[in-house]
Amino acid sequence: MSYLDRINRFWRLNGQMEFSASETALFFYILNRLNAAYWERPVAISTAFLAGYLGVSKGTVCVMRQRLADAGLIAFEARRGKSALYSPSDVIPDEYPTNTFVHPAASPQAPSPKASRPVAESSAEILPEYSANTSMPSPDNNNKIKKEEKIKIRKREKESKEKTPAGDSLSHEEIQKEYRRLEAEGDQQGATYMAYRLWALEETPLTVRRLGVLGQEDFQRLASVYNLKRLRHVMTDLENRTDLLRRYSKLVPTLERWCQMQVRFES
Repeated sequence: MSYLDRINRFWRLNGQMEFSASETALFFYILNRLNAAYWERPVAISTAFLAGYLGVSKGTVCVMRQRLADAGLIAFEARRGKSALYSPSDVIPDEYPTNTFVHPAASPQAPSPKASRPVAESSAEILPEYSANTSMPSPDNNNKIKKEEKIKIRKREKESKEKTPAGDSLSHEEIQKEYRRLEAEGDQQGATYMAYRLWALEETPLTVRRLGVLGQEDFQRLASVYNLKRLRHVMTDLENRTDLLRRYSKLVPTLERWCQMQVRFES
């Protein structure tokens, strides 16, 4: 099953199981980590780290990952005193066939109506593969979700314009020119730094506008301590934070704190 197949499968199930926003974020974070590992082995992720990353309790993380596993989206192995191991799952549970998925709250064994969940904010667009018995979200609910999403996007854009962006002192073309010059001169460290700035400008533009870019000295120090791959991974996670504009103001201490947290929870 390809990366895209797993994403499409999640959205098909989401229309029937109504995953919460936190469950959606958890699934895509695990999927991203598995993809970064080239799907060759399980990845170890600390429950405490996931709880801090998602802003929920460790108990909630355990409940959410079990729900994803029950849907056949992931597999995991909980280990006492160690980070849990997560791996992809290609198994479709018998009790939840793809086209006749039933939300647990609708089953006779459900303890109470409180078990039902609101439609996740990220599920406004769902791939149209449903059975005749599957209950579809009402048009009014879909319109309401889309309207709320548009309001949030406009609010985020307004906050971005109101705050003075740090940005990068050089344009994309200037960085490319400097990169080629340093590479021609054999300055490997300088060329690697310029390659990072190009990557940051293209892959994490919101972070660059809000927090700027690392200076060469800070970049070399962090890359030598935590390695460049981890640094890029953390910057990508930071770029996807919806509270980036109001919560973070300094790039170096933020990256250092996040890298330290990942190393601590993965050990």
